[in-house]
Amino acid sequence: MKQELAKEILDYIKIHQTVSTLELCDHYHLSESTVRRLLQRIEDSGQITRYHGGAIFNGEPISSEIQKRYLDNVDSKDKIAKRAAEMVKPGSTIIMLGGTTVFRMCKYLRNKAITVITNSYCLVLS
Repeated sequence: MKQELAKEILDYIKIHQTVSTLELCDHYHLSESTVRRLLQRIEDSGQITRYHGGAIFNGEPISSEIQKRYLDNVDSKDKIAKRAAEMVKPGSTIIMLGGTTVFRMCKYLRNKAITVITNSYCLVLS
């Protein structure tokens, strides 16, 4: 589970390029110590550089178009994602294709006993 959560956090950092520890705590509903440990794990892999209070992505920046779409209409996408996740019942099988709203839905599906079919190699619900 920690490996999947670390991957999810890395994907988040790739999109935002620079993030604060508190931002990750709020977004993933984790304690600061848990976030710091996960960031250390990611830094040990060489993919980010940590600094006091946050981290920065070391790799190639994600396409500015993808980043722009992710950051557009954040509140609306989050409301849609939350509502869609509420409709998923335990034991369901769902298909999740690409998209920034689908990406936002993942955090609301965490800890649901479901099966996910996807074409994405980086979708992690843990």
